[in-house]
Amino acid sequence: MKVIILDTVSHTAVDMINAEEDMSVDVKTDLSEKEIIKIIDQYDAIIVRGTKITKNIIEKASKLKLIGRAGVGYDNINIDAATRKGIAVMNTPFGNVNSAAEHTVAMILTLSRNIHKADIFMKHEKKWDKKRFMGIELKGKTLGIIGLGKVGKIVAGICNGLHMNVIACDPFIEADYMRHLNVKKVELNELLKESDFVSLHVHLIESTKNIIDKEQIAMMKDGVRIINAGRGGLINEDALYDAIKSKKVNSAAIDVWINEPFVESRLMDMDEVLATPHIGATTIEAQENVAIDVAHEIIDGLKKGILVNVVNETESQDLFEKTTDGKLASPKLRAGLKNYVIDIDGVLCEDVPNEEQDRMKTAAEIPGAKDRVNKWYEQGHIITFFTSRTDDMKKITEKWLAKHEFKYHYVLFNKPRGGNYHYIDDRSIKATKFDGDFNNI
Repeated sequence: MKVIILDTVSHTAVDMINAEEDMSVDVKTDLSEKEIIKIIDQYDAIIVRGTKITKNIIEKASKLKLIGRAGVGYDNINIDAATRKGIAVMNTPFGNVNSAAEHTVAMILTLSRNIHKADIFMKHEKKWDKKRFMGIELKGKTLGIIGLGKVGKIVAGICNGLHMNVIACDPFIEADYMRHLNVKKVELNELLKESDFVSLHVHLIESTKNIIDKEQIAMMKDGVRIINAGRGGLINEDALYDAIKSKKVNSAAIDVWINEPFVESRLMDMDEVLATPHIGATTIEAQENVAIDVAHEIIDGLKKGILVNVVNETESQDLFEKTTDGKLASPKLRAGLKNYVIDIDGVLCEDVPNEEQDRMKTAAEIPGAKDRVNKWYEQGHIITFFTSRTDDMKKITEKWLAKHEFKYHYVLFNKPRGGNYHYIDDRSIKATKFDGDFNNI
């Protein structure tokens, strides 16, 4: 099985794949679409960062089963074309989240104290003028986060530590959970009206394109500061330019752009704009993390048929028939057998308040849970636990399962995807939502 890496990633990924029996990897960067098309039919999997995987490339990829994106966003990959051809597209949503969050907070701090302006002025004007760069404190200011996902959550925690008032708009996160994070849930319009700083952390899809436009900016406070480390296209750059010129918006920090990497924006000419070239995830640690994550995904996908962090719905799992230790690996199974995928998050969640923990039972305490899971295992079903967290949490989970004598095949740190998985989610773990009868699942 051959893998091609089309962008620069940590060499750890190369070493991991080459260490696998029957697997090899080629690294070919800076190729044009035509150059990729000439060679793509040799490969079973692709790893990319920013290279565009177009419809033309996918149509010529006769062997391709997997596309791994070393990062969170995947708008450089033609998802529709991959889905039609049964190719699974996987991202690595955990490895760079801390770096992206820290970059966001760095930009918030920079805007609050006009550090970018002061730096340019001193270097180019060779003058000393403290009054010119009067800033504001973050303490007591309101930060509005659009999208309280993995990055937004970390940003909220750091900014709570800076004594900011944090509010967030996210239709997928319940108000009770936000309260646990010391975040107030609000609708978008309320967020725009109340915030001194607005930070965007959502994917670019049709419904979020230009989510900040002229109309939304008009709702904001005078002198608001805007940060976008999410995705280019979330903000109408022309509307933002006009708002800065009119002083409606004090300043903006932009790490992501509409036409990357060919940035032609009037915002580049404004001192009020802190501009960075999409470096939110550009840290040594983040690049090592995503390289390891994407290598694991490609190896597990090709050799075991385990698909995690899949962003498209495909039937590509039918391509896999690999066996592991005499057991049929997921997702292809003998007739009548199932892939049971069990969410263990609620059992091991460290950031759930004590009062919530008091209302929860672990899987070991649910009547019949261990016996039922172990019976499934003995019957030949595939048992996978997942924790949706980190590799460290995966190790904790494995230790916990061993302690409570659960039999299983895999522990993953994110939920696998596929047409024949039988999910057992948080409701099967939390006593407040589960009737206790594991046999009814």
